[in-house]
Amino acid sequence: MNVMFPRMIPPKIWIALLIFAVVGTIPIGMKTFWDLGNKNVDVVISSKGLFSMSRSSGYDVRDVLGGMKKSGVTSVILQEDTIKDLMDQGLLTLVRGGDLIDSLRLIARTSHVLVSRLPAGYVIQAPMMYMTFDDAVQYDVVRTILEYKYGKRVKELGFQTLEVAAPFEQLLDLPIDVNIEKGIAIQSQGLVMIPALQAHSEFNEDQLSFKLSRLSDLDNRMILLEGKNALGYPQNTEYIKQRTKELHKMLAFVEFNPVPLGFSTLLNGSNGVRVHALALSDRNTSKYVEQAVRAVVERGARVIWVQPYEGVDLINSYSFHSRLIQRIVSRLEARGYNVQALSQSPFQKGYRSMLTLSGVGAFVLIVFLMWRRFRPLAGMKTLVVFSAFVALGFGSAFLMGRLTLMFQVSALCVSVIVPVLVMMELDAQQKGLSLSSFKELARAVGLVFGGTLMGGIFIQNLMGDPVFWIGAVGFRGVKIAILGPFVLLWLYKVAKLDQIQYVGYRVKRFMLQPINIAMMMLGCVGLVLITIYLVRSGNDAPVLVTGPELWLRNLLEKILWIRPRTKELFLGYPALVLWLMFKDRLTWPSWVRTTLFLLASLASISMLNSFAHLHTSFWVTLYRSGLGAILGVLLGWLIIRIGRLILLRDINMTVQYDHV
Repeated sequence: MNVMFPRMIPPKIWIALLIFAVVGTIPIGMKTFWDLGNKNVDVVISSKGLFSMSRSSGYDVRDVLGGMKKSGVTSVILQEDTIKDLMDQGLLTLVRGGDLIDSLRLIARTSHVLVSRLPAGYVIQAPMMYMTFDDAVQYDVVRTILEYKYGKRVKELGFQTLEVAAPFEQLLDLPIDVNIEKGIAIQSQGLVMIPALQAHSEFNEDQLSFKLSRLSDLDNRMILLEGKNALGYPQNTEYIKQRTKELHKMLAFVEFNPVPLGFSTLLNGSNGVRVHALALSDRNTSKYVEQAVRAVVERGARVIWVQPYEGVDLINSYSFHSRLIQRIVSRLEARGYNVQALSQSPFQKGYRSMLTLSGVGAFVLIVFLMWRRFRPLAGMKTLVVFSAFVALGFGSAFLMGRLTLMFQVSALCVSVIVPVLVMMELDAQQKGLSLSSFKELARAVGLVFGGTLMGGIFIQNLMGDPVFWIGAVGFRGVKIAILGPFVLLWLYKVAKLDQIQYVGYRVKRFMLQPINIAMMMLGCVGLVLITIYLVRSGNDAPVLVTGPELWLRNLLEKILWIRPRTKELFLGYPALVLWLMFKDRLTWPSWVRTTLFLLASLASISMLNSFAHLHTSFWVTLYRSGLGAILGVLLGWLIIRIGRLILLRDINMTVQYDHV
């Protein structure tokens, strides 16, 4: 390291850099302020589950609602009634044309209610579906929705009867509208109603206004948007945005489901909410209690939606869900959270000018550090040209209205570049260590942790907006962020930095080496491990998380409050310690040292991936990453100690055997 370098920088420059660094933490400070100030958690349950409990247990629905409120439920999600729900309530009759023809063979035509409403001389067609209503208002609502969805495939036959050319099962699941009477019954028990609306993208402004106006009479504060598209998307997005702003409605979506298209456009800055759904599939109460608490503490969820379990034993369903909710509420209150209905979104809209200023500050700081690292190869001219291109990119994105996408791309670039810079700096500065070099080991780990933390702060700064914090717009390119640094660091090892012009030649020479069975087997194993690593990096394949690993995760959570990430604790930092101990052992094969070097970069890559989870509190991520660093280094040091004891024991036994 060039010790004289800090003295070459004027004090005014250091003061400016310090100011930029402080300003760059503004978004984190804003998010932390709202995280600490809003400890309210809304525990909700679906209305369909409540009415199912009422039917199975024999209790009146008002008693079930009252009992759930005593257990801790604060709100009820009222989903739209489907055609099947209306059939169960006796409000309409839906029958296949073929079934209708078969029934006419057994009964007289005039004694069949539906057939008696058909026009004279009408011929029933087997592929068609026939629907008849007793209530004229319900008929008008359903007919309008069917006509917007199926167009000319819906035909009025008179006497509140419709002919529809659509699959029977598709019609059964078609959402119609929320049941206002159910909403009134929910509110009469002192619970808040949360209507869940499907897209209905074919509706015009009058029909959308009618739906929202009906909801305003029920004094609800939040609307849950379900389906692939957001309400009114794409034709009436701006209208819905204005109406929800006038009605002071929060808009919510369910995490781990695809965010409805247009949802981020509907947000008025701070009216977005993320919902965590507990989809109960068994009666393992402890598992779901831990899942709910983890969603609130680690991922910042403020709405927990309990989706009732409808198993074989429905008689005790009410008591089971009541006990489950009581345990969830008790655990959350023990963690310092208040269980009550949300009156406002967890995050408030920040000042865009301050966020822009903080982004400039963080950018100047990271560019300065990059120039510090590549100062012998890149002069001030290169730095100015690079900064000009970045400024041009942000300016063009602002003019085209794609500033959010530019922030995402920039955050992805940071997540790829920072681990490479950190490991290159460590490789250039740090020599091989011994077991007693605790000070040097702490310095090396501090360089990795501190450099990665700076990158994590920059990512959180770039995405310092409520639309990112609630997950309405997420971090893009996760697979690139975790695989890109591996590729760049491998190239760095193949072609040294001062010989970068020979990288093509070195890669070509490596590719032309003769392939033997050992290399093929090693390559296959490497591909399998990389595939598993990429798949496990998201939520694509939870089945790859084995039972013992789940047990270990739960144990760490109980002991440490929040568990470190597996890749940091068991791979990244132990490999970092091993690499530091053996990087100068030239007797070791180069591919072993390179493999340890690449595995060590997992510490930085995984840590940055944690900071890219914007819905998690910054301090929770920092605490989690710090635990991973401390415990991972201790694990690596313990592995070396145990390995050394085993090797010494084997040597001593060999000496004794030779002596005998």
